[in-house]
Order: sequence, then structure tokens, then C-alpha cells
Amino acid sequence: IAALLTGQPPDSLRNFDGTWNWGDRCVISDQLEQSINVAIADVPNHRYANARHWLASLFPNVQIPVTAVNPSTTFAVSQPRPSQAAPLGLMIGAGIIVLCSALGFAVAKLMLPQDNAVNNVANSQSPNPSASSVPTVTITAAPSPTSSATLSPTPNQGSTVTNIPINPFENSSFPQSACGDAIPAGNASPISLYPVFVEYSDNNLQRIKAQFCQDALPKIRKGTNRQAVQIASFSSRDRAVLFADFLSKKFRGVEVGEPTILPSSRSNEQAIVVSSDRVSFASGANNAVVSGNVSPNQKRQYVLNCGSGQLLNATMFQGQTNLRLIDPNGATVTSGANNLSTRLSVSGDYTIEVSSFDVANYSLRIEVL
Repeated sequence: IAALLTGQPPDSLRNFDGTWNWGDRCVISDQLEQSINVAIADVPNHRYANARHWLASLFPNVQIPVTAVNPSTTFAVSQPRPSQAAPLGLMIGAGIIVLCSALGFAVAKLMLPQDNAVNNVANSQSPNPSASSVPTVTITAAPSPTSSATLSPTPNQGSTVTNIPINPFENSSFPQSACGDAIPAGNASPISLYPVFVEYSDNNLQRIKAQFCQDALPKIRKGTNRQAVQIASFSSRDRAVLFADFLSKKFRGVEVGEPTILPSSRSNEQAIVVSSDRVSFASGANNAVVSGNVSPNQKRQYVLNCGSGQLLNATMFQGQTNLRLIDPNGATVTSGANNLSTRLSVSGDYTIEVSSFDVANYSLRIEVL
């Protein structure tokens, strides 16, 4: 059922611990999602006892016709009575029709949001046997062991489909050369960058770089002195939390770290350039590593000649610094905390500027592809 509603294979609808996680892949009501989760529970004792209990959980106010049986009545096996089999057939038919109506309602709501005619399908198709010939009883489903929610739709109102917000990163294309938010050039006030970390392992680092963020790098986390993989940084904590939630479905131990506060560009402009060194690559190489130290109100610059259309990556794998890329005309191309990546639009000498609001010893890897 979950695979039909989402259009995805069942294996992709589970979390790493085996629990179901499919409700955010389609637009259905919380009541129907909870009901289906009980029906497809892995443990048999956690499921509905039978179709009648499932039907009653969806429509608790609907009276389900059943056949009244006199215990003293003896039925001949060789001569079944059509008049007593008919109410049983009506009961089974009613259950199938109402159950199919509920599932059809969810699919119709997903595909045709403007069509409201399906709200009364369950009522229009439910059989209405004579009360004089078939007694009726009201069946109340026993509470599910896996859910304590109260399901309370009425036959006249039908189920309400709620719009479940979708994580914007679910629709993003990966891998990306650089994840996270770019620092706006000319920021008039300090900016807080919220990093997203995952537990460090060689496997995690390689998977993240190959499948999601190619600029991910190992880091020592501030405050904990523990090594982790920094995946990306965001100027909004809300976006960092959404990104961490997106990756939590693929990795264990994804967390949003303490923010790094970047000073305003005005205070950065007041810093003094203490060195400007030209960077050259060894024969046949496309990258080089430079090291140094920088204090507050200081800048160190690295100049290299690049061609139009080339991809420039600068990654700080030791130290916490701010980076700014300046084009041949002196304009800021992009900036970032600890790393930056951009496709170059013109040929000429580009300058990578390193600064920090704390004393920092650093090692910077510069790559041109």
C-alpha cells in the first residue's frame, strides 16, 4: 500500500533501523497514514486482527452489518441456506467497498486536489440491508499497540488531507561541488555560520564527498576537540537543521554545531595585508598546499593565474579562517568560511585572501581543474 501511494520501492521507505518512513513521500491524512502503518507493522501482534477492525479504525461511526447466529440452530452441510449466506456476503462486500473507497480517496486527493466529489464515496457505496432481516452491531477497533492516536473521521466529512511540508533538500540535486550558503559580499554586519557535522570515519567522508558534498572535510570540532566531518555551513540555523534532518536518513550522528561568527566586511577591510605570495603548481599537478598563520586585523594573500571556465577550489584542512576570492579586476567573486569553490568567468590573476578574527595557524589546499 505504501509503495503504491508513494510510487517508490518498499526498501527505500524504511529508516536505517528498519522502521517505516513513507508518510512524507506523499500527501495523505495523518489518520490514514497511522492506520496503514498499523496494517503493515512487522510484528503480527501489532497489526489489526482482521479487515473488520481495520475498517472500524477508519470509520468508527459506521455500523457494520453482521449476521446474527442462533447457537441452537443446526445447519446441514449438504444444504446451505442462501438466505443466511447473503448477509455474510453483504458484510464482506461492505468491508471491501469501504476499504477500497478509503484508499481510492487518498490516491484521488493526491492526483486531483481540486476534485472534492470523492469525500462521500464511502457513504454512497455502502450497502443498506434491511434492519428487520439483518441485525447490526457497532464494532470499535481495539487500540493498536504501536499507536496511541485517536482516529475520529465522520462518515459525512470523510478524511482530511493535510499538506505535509517537504524538506527542500529532498528535491536538491547531488553531488554538489560545494554545499551550504555562500557568504554575501559586502556584509554590513557580522554573520553566523552554522556547520553541519557527521561522525568521522573514512567511509563517511568518502561517501559524503562522492554522493553529496564534494567540499566536505575532516575537522576538529570547537568545544569538544573531537574529529568530525564538516559537510556544510549555513547562515540560518533553520536551514542547517533541515539539511541535518535530510542527511540523518543516510548517516548516523548528524548534528548542527556551534556557529562561527564572521565579522562584517567593514572590519575585514580595515585589516592589513601582511603578505602576498604567488602560487605555482608542480609539473603535471593541479593543486598545491600553502601554510601560514594570521592574526586579527591581518590578511594573507595567494595569487595564481587561471583560465576562463576553470573550477577553483580552496579548502582549509587545518585551522579556522575566512576566505575571499578576488578576480583580476579587484572584485570579490565569492567568500566562505574555511572553503570556497567557483567556476571562473575570465582569465587572469586571481587572489585568495585569508583572514581570521582569532589567531590561527592554517594549511590551505588550492586546486584548479
